Amino acid sequence: MNDHAKNPKSIEIIVSGTAYDVPDDTVTYAEVITLAYPDPPAADTRFTVTYYNAHKPKEGTLTAGQSVEVKRKGTVFNVKATIKS
Repeated sequence: MNDHAKNPKSIEIIVSGTAYDVPDDTVTYAEVITLAYPDPPAADTRFTVTYYNAHKPKEGTLTAGQSVEVKRKGTVFNVKATIKS
């Protein structure tokens, strides 16, 4: 049972197909990267983060230093790692 099932007031987001509970309705680029890649594949890895079904703005691309206001449930983030060669 995840935290969302225990606490219906928690906020659930989907990151690269996996559900996570977050403490706040504002989610940062760094938080999304940490959830998707707790251990980055390489030191020079770059990440592309796209999202949809957010509260404000509803969809877009998240870059370093940015954040997005998410809905209580169903905001989806897709994270793609690119290793510089």
